[in-house]
Amino acid sequence: MGGINWAYDLSGVPNNLPSGFNIVYATHVHSSEPPSSWSTSFGFLTSAHPVVATDFGDDTSSSRYVTSALDYFDAPDSNMRNRMGWTGWAWNDPGTVPSIIADWSGTPDTIGRPEHDRLLSYKKPPPPPTGLRVNVN
Repeated sequence: MGGINWAYDLSGVPNNLPSGFNIVYATHVHSSEPPSSWSTSFGFLTSAHPVVATDFGDDTSSSRYVTSALDYFDAPDSNMRNRMGWTGWAWNDPGTVPSIIADWSGTPDTIGRPEHDRLLSYKKPPPPPTGLRVNVN
């Protein structure tokens, strides 16, 4: 579920929680939204609900802005978990806006470089525990 202001602002979620399960809140973080507003617009929600940035950066963004956003998304919350998830945006025709690739081989462009490098920096998750029994009824 996206918030208001083109899905950026999730501040109304706590007072308007939908019923159901498997609900994830999406935010779109563009360069017109300063980092100083992130905590009150969507970051606060991450301690109680899953939040993912499905769109961040835009044609006026710099790689520095994208890196700042990634740093914020990955910063641990009060429970020492990564704050939130994110997806790369957008794998469009090279040279068009928005796009994170310089060619169809997937070479990252200036805006895509921070996303590319961040993905490569993540460690592999630990293997699943052995000896677990799964009951199938």
